[in-house]
Amino acid sequence: KMIIEVWNENAPAPDTLIGRSQIDASDVLKGLLGKEDLGPMIKVQVDILSASGLAKADFSLSGKGASDPFVEVEWNGRVVHKTKVINDCLDPVWTDESFPLRMPEAPKPAGD
Repeated sequence: KMIIEVWNENAPAPDTLIGRSQIDASDVLKGLLGKEDLGPMIKVQVDILSASGLAKADFSLSGKGASDPFVEVEWNGRVVHKTKVINDCLDPVWTDESFPLRMPEAPKPAGD
């Protein structure tokens, strides 16, 4: 499974979790048969695009402020990518956050 977490860098408690999504590996691999052949592994391009409606985790003199989000992508229990931080934003957009990820090839359907 792939876990995608959005963290706040500058909160009262450092690196506060403010968003999370989990993707089953079989969902990621559907439709990828026939892509770049890496033997038992395939390479998938992962693009981090945006998040929306994140929790306000920073405090300001006037009360709760915004957040300073960044994304960590975890695959098979280890962090494989971390985005840059976007300061003071609850709906961040990352414009250049892509990385290749090698993952096991999905089994071919019976009869092929």
